[in-house]
Amino acid sequence: MKEIPSLTEVISKSPIKVIDGRFAIVKLNHKPSITNYFMITDDGEEITIVIEESQLGDAPYRDIQSWFKLFQAAVSIPFITIGFLAAVTQAIAQKRINVLVISTFSYDYLLIRENDARSAIEALKEIGFPIAKGV
Repeated sequence: MKEIPSLTEVISKSPIKVIDGRFAIVKLNHKPSITNYFMITDDGEEITIVIEESQLGDAPYRDIQSWFKLFQAAVSIPFITIGFLAAVTQAIAQKRINVLVISTFSYDYLLIRENDARSAIEALKEIGFPIAKGV
């Protein structure tokens, strides 16, 4: 059986990049007619989109939280690395920064308030994440 790498090893091989733009997380009454959102979820109780603020336009919404930067973590070994998200959120929390986490099949995304983005990047660097150039 193949040995599973340590959490430290996985972190060191899981690059973080910041997606261009400023994002909002929006609660909607109905599925949107717009299609330029980054992500949509419909859990049967509410519909939520993550969208670049400049793309929101006049879409009607029930609630909105804005001024987020969107970080993408490309997990080098998804699904088997115990404690990956705990390490990410703990490092950020130690800087007294709140984070919203969204996971997909291949990536983990972090929504962090724009004014906290630099401190969050430093927190992630401190625990060994490679940060994409230009960030």
